Amino acid sequence: MSINAEFVRSVFAHLADGEVDAFADHVAGDVKWTVEGVHPLAGTYRSRDEFFEHTFGRLGKIIVGDTRLVVDHVYVDGDTAIVELHSVATDSRGVPFDNDYCWFAYSPATRSWRSAPTSTPRRSPTPSMPTN
Repeated sequence: MSINAEFVRSVFAHLADGEVDAFADHVAGDVKWTVEGVHPLAGTYRSRDEFFEHTFGRLGKIIVGDTRLVVDHVYVDGDTAIVELHSVATDSRGVPFDNDYCWFAYSPATRSWRSAPTSTPRRSPTPSMPTN
């Protein structure tokens, strides 16, 4: 199955609008999603529910309002998309939660995603991240 940049942008637009559940509807229930890094959200998640609970669920405890991820660039080749995003959010201290991300979305057949921060946070670190 081939995808195109317009479709990928339409799926990720849900994250820019703070509609995490609408975005999650496009993620397979048995997805394998790896978050790269050495931070509390890093790890390999074996399902959509596990990924969203341990990432957006934790962020929801330290972010005021919605965590919005805005697409900067989309690259598509066949059934693989690479999406560069940045966050638009404020933490509980009133400090901008400005981060850059790069998510690799693989074929629906492999049901695997990988996300990697592309840089260190643009601003000061967030308050302590909840572990559950």
